[in-house]
Amino acid sequence: MPVEFLSDDEAAAYGRNAGVPTRAELEKMFFLDDADRKLIGRRRGDQHRLGFALQLTTARFVGRFLPDPLEVPAEVIDYLADQLGVTDVSQIKQYTERRQTQFDHQDEIKKAYGLREFSAVEAEFTAWVDARAWNTGDGKKSISVDGVSWLRTNKVLLPGVPHRRMVDLARYGMTATATTLRRHGPSRQLATLLATVIYLEGKSVDDCLDLLDLLMTTELIGKAETATDKERARQHPKLARHSATLAVAVETLLEVTEYGEELRLEQVWEAIDAMVPRRELKEAVAAVTGMVPPPDADADGQMRALLAERIATVSGFLKTLTAVIEFGANAEAQRVLAAMKTLPRLLDGRKKKVTEDDIDVALVTGSWRRLVFRAGSHGSTVDKNAYTMCVLTQFHRHLKRRDVYAEASARWRDPRGQLLDGADWAAAKGPALTDLQLPEHPETLLAEHALVLHLALRDVAARLGTEGVDVTVDQEGRLHVARLQAMPEPPSLVDLRKRVAGMLPRVDLPELLLEVMGRVPAFEAAFTSVAGGVSKLADFTSR
Repeated sequence: MPVEFLSDDEAAAYGRNAGVPTRAELEKMFFLDDADRKLIGRRRGDQHRLGFALQLTTARFVGRFLPDPLEVPAEVIDYLADQLGVTDVSQIKQYTERRQTQFDHQDEIKKAYGLREFSAVEAEFTAWVDARAWNTGDGKKSISVDGVSWLRTNKVLLPGVPHRRMVDLARYGMTATATTLRRHGPSRQLATLLATVIYLEGKSVDDCLDLLDLLMTTELIGKAETATDKERARQHPKLARHSATLAVAVETLLEVTEYGEELRLEQVWEAIDAMVPRRELKEAVAAVTGMVPPPDADADGQMRALLAERIATVSGFLKTLTAVIEFGANAEAQRVLAAMKTLPRLLDGRKKKVTEDDIDVALVTGSWRRLVFRAGSHGSTVDKNAYTMCVLTQFHRHLKRRDVYAEASARWRDPRGQLLDGADWAAAKGPALTDLQLPEHPETLLAEHALVLHLALRDVAARLGTEGVDVTVDQEGRLHVARLQAMPEPPSLVDLRKRVAGMLPRVDLPELLLEVMGRVPAFEAAFTSVAGGVSKLADFTSR
C-alpha cells in the first residue's frame, strides 16, 4: 500500500512496535487469559511456549506477525515470561532456529482466533474504502487510520507495504534452504530470489562504500592529519627560536630607521650585527623558510603532501570502484565523478607520463596545485599520485553529502530518489493538491495566511491593556501575559453541588454491576476483553 501521505514516524509505526509499550498497554494487550494459556500449554519447552505467546500477543498488539518474532522490546518478553513462569528468558533465542516452527505457530494462532489474511477480504475492504470516500470525502490519512481500525475489528491481519514485503522476502531468502524454496510455487521462488539478489547487491555496495569512508577517514586523512600535527609540534620549539631571532633583527631595523635619517646600508647592518650575528640570521631565515609554507599555500598543504605519498593504500581499490558500482551525481559533483572515472586509466602502469590534457585542471585548487604541478615541469606534466588524491578527497566529500550517490545502495543512495518528477509528478499533482486542499501556486495560499496573521495581530494589539489584562512585550518580541484570577463561584452553584452530591447513592461500581447482572439475564455475556480474549466470568456468581 502506498504510504506517501503518512509521515515518516507514522509509516515506521505501521504494523510494528513503535517503542516500549506502556504498563497499561502491557496489561491490556499482552495479558494471557485462560484460553491463551490453554493454547500455549500445548507447546513443549520454554522457548516454544514463550515464542508462541510472543507471536500471539504481538499479532494482537500490532495487528500482524513480525518477520522476526524477537524484534520486540525486552519489556514485552519479560512480561510474558513472568506470566508463564519462564525464569531464563535467553531461551527465546532458540525459538528462531527452525523457521518453519514460526509459520506453524502462526497458522495455529490464526485458526484458534479466527484471524484472516488481507487477501481474503480485499474486495470487501476495497468496497468499504470506496463507500467511505464517496460518503464522507475524507482524505487518505483519515481513511487509512479508520481502515486499520476496520481490519483490526474484523480480525484481519494488516497487509505489508511493498518495500517491507521485499525486505521480508529477502530476509526469508537469506535463511531458507534450497529444499524449502522448492516447496513454493514458481512465482514465490522467483520473487524470493529477486528480493534476495537486490538485498545482497545493496548490502555489498553499502559495505564497499562504508569501507571507502572508513579508509579515507581513519587510514588516510586521519593519519595524515595526525602526522602533520605531530610534525608541527616537533618543529614548534625550533620555529619559535628562529622566529625570535628574526624578530630581534626586524625590531632593530625598525628602530634605526624610525626617525627618517638617511643611513648607509653598512650602518644598518652594523646595528643588526650588534644584536644578531649575520650567520645566525641566515640560519634562522633558512629554517623558517623550510618550515613555514609559502604565502599562497593553505593550511592543508602539508597534510595533502602526506596523502599523495600514500597512494598505494587505495590504488587497487580505485581501479575497480567506479567500474563495479554505478554512481550518479548532481550538477555540483558531476565534474568530480567524471574525473573519478578516469583514474583507473591514469593509474594504469602502462601510462608513464600524465599531462594536463589527461586531467581536469579546474579541480586542482589551493595547495593541490603545488603538489600536482611539480616545479620545473612548466605545467607540461603532472604528479598523478597527487592528482589522484586530489580527486579522491573531493569525491569522498561529495559522497558524504550525497552529491555523489549509488542507486543500488541503501545508505548511500540519492536522497531525491523518492521525489516524483516528470510524468509521475504530473499524474499525481492534481489528486495530491486536491486531497491536501492546496493551490497549484503557493503565492495565493501564502498571501491568505499572511492576511489572516496580520488581522489577528492587529486585533490582539488593539485589545492590549483595554480589558483589564496585564500584557507586555519584551525587547525580543516575546509576549507576556499576567496570570488570570479565577472568577469566584456563585453561592447558588456551591449549594447546587452539595444538593446533587447528597442525592447520589453511595455505591461502588462493582455493586452497581452486580445489581444490573441480577436484573438482566446473560448480562455477563456482553463483556469482551479489550485484548480480544475471553472474559473470565465462568466462575463468577451474581447475587
